[in-house]
Amino acid sequence: MSRRSAKPAGGAGARRRAGAALHPRSAAIALFLVLAGSGLSQEAQSPPEPPRPAAPPQESASGRPQPGQLKKKPGAGERALDWSKVQVYAILGSGMVPEGPYEPLTNQELWALYWKDTFFSSNPYIIPWITVLPEQARGYPAQWMGFEGYAKRVGARWVGYSVERTVSYSLHSLLRTEPRYIPCRCDGFWKRFGHAIKYHYVTVNHHGKRVPNFPRFLGIYAGEYTTHTFYPGRYDAWRATRRGTGALIWGWWLNVLREFRPEIVGAFDAIAGRSGRR
Repeated sequence: MSRRSAKPAGGAGARRRAGAALHPRSAAIALFLVLAGSGLSQEAQSPPEPPRPAAPPQESASGRPQPGQLKKKPGAGERALDWSKVQVYAILGSGMVPEGPYEPLTNQELWALYWKDTFFSSNPYIIPWITVLPEQARGYPAQWMGFEGYAKRVGARWVGYSVERTVSYSLHSLLRTEPRYIPCRCDGFWKRFGHAIKYHYVTVNHHGKRVPNFPRFLGIYAGEYTTHTFYPGRYDAWRATRRGTGALIWGWWLNVLREFRPEIVGAFDAIAGRSGRR
């Protein structure tokens, strides 16, 4: 009589079901690690850019170069890291392009800005605590109650914030676009206001040409989808999409604050000076 070895019942099917049941949270964390690792690898291995001939800057009527008429410095990829270009403002995020001829960030400067903006500034520890306040007030999700629920919302938002920055800076590095805000080289409130709104949706590439800000768009949605993987209950992709679209539509107000930051800081300094003289 021949013996037939018994096969485990449902072995292959169980493995297929286990793979299908992979939680989207695991996929989001894996995406975060892959993008962060690819960014570090690119920072360490990318060769310096060859020197390019300098072109004379074209200036506007106000005497300042326009974003589409920006000059590049010869050998920009070979210069040392300039920490004055790696600035992060509280709440507002990455800094602004300084006055004068435009110099794009080197890959080293871009990733230094990423680390500072994502982990080593006050923003990752302030912004999540603020952005969860509407959900905390509405009690969403209902399973997260009290201060413990507030802490869970902050934790989920912090991970989403980190993923948003990681995706955005990775794409800026890949597409060679500008992650910082470019102030208006113009005068007049409404011109500057319109410029701030427009540059929420566009940026410039390393040639100074305006292009859609795809890194920002995709980073916003990636952050929202990641945040919602930590919420209890059934994963609500439609709610995450609505939240991302809202941030995409209304996020321009941060650019308005960036644009008028010198005047706002000057007004506060004047008030502080008058108070000190009393």
